[in-house]
Amino acid sequence: NFRPVIIREALDKRDGFEGKERMKAYQLLCEFAAHPTSQGFIMVSPTGLGKIGPFFDKKYLKATLEELSLRVPLFVIIYFNILRL
Repeated sequence: NFRPVIIREALDKRDGFEGKERMKAYQLLCEFAAHPTSQGFIMVSPTGLGKIGPFFDKKYLKATLEELSLRVPLFVIIYFNILRL
């Protein structure tokens, strides 16, 4: 009942979305984070050698901040509405 595809489709139907944007975002996050593929490994080891531990890269910091700017505002609105209950 709670598989990601069922949730995405229900939310798209509820919101009237037809572009499958949730599916595209989910696939991107799966490829580069949750279920790394060859593309995901290239992202963290562009020279073919993995790097262990924290590493700082402007490109990854920018991508992280962009993703957070998309997700955090809605979370804050939902969270504050829950606190009011």
